[in-house]
Amino acid sequence: MKKKVLSVFLSFCMIISCFVGFSVTAGAADPAILITLGDSYSSGEGNPGFYGWSERVGSDGKIDNDWLAHRSPNAWAGMITLNGVDGPMKGHKDTNWYFAAASGAEIGHLAGSQNKTYNFDIGATNYSGTQPLPPQLDIFNGLSHTSNDFVTVSIGGNDIGFSDLIGKAITGNETELNNFITAKKSLYENTLKSQLRDAYLEIANKAGDANVIVAGYPYLVNPNGFTVLIMTVSEGNAAIL
Repeated sequence: MKKKVLSVFLSFCMIISCFVGFSVTAGAADPAILITLGDSYSSGEGNPGFYGWSERVGSDGKIDNDWLAHRSPNAWAGMITLNGVDGPMKGHKDTNWYFAAASGAEIGHLAGSQNKTYNFDIGATNYSGTQPLPPQLDIFNGLSHTSNDFVTVSIGGNDIGFSDLIGKAITGNETELNNFITAKKSLYENTLKSQLRDAYLEIANKAGDANVIVAGYPYLVNPNGFTVLIMTVSEGNAAIL
């Protein structure tokens, strides 16, 4: 396969990107593009305000997809700068930065739609219901890709039940946590591993000559002993599998 795949395990990038930007550079001189796929860690969940907040409801009555997906300008991918583009990606959405990641996304939502439920008020009017987000890979339609371009993705955490693992690490005893992790490892080996492989191949096929960056998930505790969320270092590390 004629492409470069950059496997990047960014255990701290979601934290550090809140304070500083970082850059990726390719050899070509033309302005590059960045396509961002994935789940909450890529969408910027927890870093409001989200794109589309002021336009939550369009003239057609549909809810803004960016807001539904909780896509934030402060997502770590929005801090990236690219060759030939002035400033970080958050200032170039829909021109150099194509943002498809969505909070709660699973592997299947790369090629399939993701239903998002909403319930909010604007003035005296309540808006509630369910609206599908289009398959994330649809973002590639109509775009051409060169070796100067990049695709970022983080995916799989919701499929493995990352939030459940955190809860178990906080509230469960060591035996319960270990049993839970054993079951999750089995799920990964027997199901998710092949699904991730197929998903990465599909992304690579869509990306053409663009560079693909696969981002990992952050560690929950400092390996030097500092703990958060009432969790020991060993429990926090175990929860990352």
